[in-house]
Amino acid sequence: MTALIILGLILLVILGTSDILGTEDIGTGQTYTTIQEWEDDIPADITADQIYTGQCLGEALARVDFIGHTTDATHYYQLISKDGAEHDGRAHDVSAAGNARIEYAGASSVILISDEYTRIAWMEVSGPGNNTSKSIIDTGIAACTLYIHHNILHNDHANNAPDQEAIRCGDVDPVWLLYRNIVYGTGGRGLYLYRGAENSAVLCNTVYECNFSEYGTTGGIGTSDTDFLIENNACFDNPVADIKGTAGTLDYNATSDTTGDDEGANGIADLVTADQFVNPTTTWANTDLLPKVGHGMTPGDTFSTATYPEIDESIDNRGVSITGAWDIGAGQYVGGAPPSTVIPVFMRSHRQHWS
Repeated sequence: MTALIILGLILLVILGTSDILGTEDIGTGQTYTTIQEWEDDIPADITADQIYTGQCLGEALARVDFIGHTTDATHYYQLISKDGAEHDGRAHDVSAAGNARIEYAGASSVILISDEYTRIAWMEVSGPGNNTSKSIIDTGIAACTLYIHHNILHNDHANNAPDQEAIRCGDVDPVWLLYRNIVYGTGGRGLYLYRGAENSAVLCNTVYECNFSEYGTTGGIGTSDTDFLIENNACFDNPVADIKGTAGTLDYNATSDTTGDDEGANGIADLVTADQFVNPTTTWANTDLLPKVGHGMTPGDTFSTATYPEIDESIDNRGVSITGAWDIGAGQYVGGAPPSTVIPVFMRSHRQHWS
């Protein structure tokens, strides 16, 4: 036994611990009761350390700043929901399922990202309430990749300022990978693709009832950077335009308007919103933007999971891989469901995290 222990210690010295996944639960009764406590406790430089994973319990948590850490492509931190606390494509106010969520109604952005390689997935983000801040914003980040996917981001028309956005791809140029997010109820754009590096991609998102301000130069998705690939997004009932701008490569997008600048060569315009989703309503306690039987948001393109981890998992069918042509938008209708329903499959046991 002693020899085995010594051998194990020798192997640790030889191999190091840089690839060990450090995982902590965040919430009531845990070592870290807030996301900020967990973030503050991560060492300043983790480039020779490990991957840090914060798993949020199924409760409401406070806002967070991701700042002050040196990371790289293989040593970073990620914020996700704990197994069993994932949303099913609906906000907690709709499902009452106890989603892992951040709720905030204040003058700061709900999630501020100043650290490179940050990853956020399977979270609900509600806010910032009646304020002009963003739900997620980056500051001072360049030369890295940010993964933001499978989240619900909503502000429920609490503010009508044109610069109150769900995600603002901001002032410098990281690679943004935004996919399978459901976004609704922002004052300005749902997704503002202002700046990003080559290979940035906005794929399979659903953007609904954003641009509450009805500001003339904004839309559900606003794009002004040519480095973005913008495909398979469902943009509906966003005043002025569902997609505003022609910068980037646009294709396979679906919209409810005929005034959007460019759905793409294989895009579909002028769809009836009520025919696409289970319950598209601004009675926010009932909003359900999962695909409806017989919707017209097909076909869509397909993407590599090596480049976009977990993109083949629908936001409402966790653990079920999508094959063939994918539906446009964050959700995926699976054939065989009774009329006016979606498949109620949510396989938490197959949840996988990045590694």
